[in-house]
Amino acid sequence: MDAFIHAANATFLASFLVRDILKLRVLSVVGGGFLLAFFFVSNPVMWSSIGWNVLFTAINGVQITRLVLERRPVRLSPEEHRLHQLALKALTPQQMRRLLAVVMFVDAEPEEILVRAGADPGRLLVVLSGALEVRVETRVVARLGPGQFVGEMTFLTSAPPKADVSASEPARLASIDAARLRALLDADAELCAAFQGVLGADVASKLRA
Repeated sequence: MDAFIHAANATFLASFLVRDILKLRVLSVVGGGFLLAFFFVSNPVMWSSIGWNVLFTAINGVQITRLVLERRPVRLSPEEHRLHQLALKALTPQQMRRLLAVVMFVDAEPEEILVRAGADPGRLLVVLSGALEVRVETRVVARLGPGQFVGEMTFLTSAPPKADVSASEPARLASIDAARLRALLDADAELCAAFQGVLGADVASKLRA
């Protein structure tokens, strides 16, 4: 009987030494299994302890299933993969898959105005190919190429844009609906932190330029 207790404690000790949450939960279930064996062979049988241990094991089982599903390989289309590599490498593939629920891919023709000064565009844009121009009145103040965001300051601050943005050549863009994105980030703290880091890096690179 003591062997079950020692095996359970050794397993729990091992679980304290791992950093990966999935491994920790698996080891907790194994340790719980040794405890269940001990409770069953005890005299009398420790039914209340068995009940609590079954409950803990069931909760861990649900969380293990969720973690395994989240860690399944994510298949991205070539265009989705390009967006990930160009602008969103800080996101895990699983986070990328969740973000894609609010992303559309669109084309822009030369001289097409994508953002007007003073008007909230209601979306974020990421350049996948081609080039855009940022104009204040008639003066070009910046050029944007693949991997750069459009509308990130309006998204972060809610302040209306101060410049027009138009395509200077045929461009392919990822369009992210701002309202749906906010709702998604509000519901997913990890994705929110990762995405805000991406936007912060984009803003910083523009300021340096």
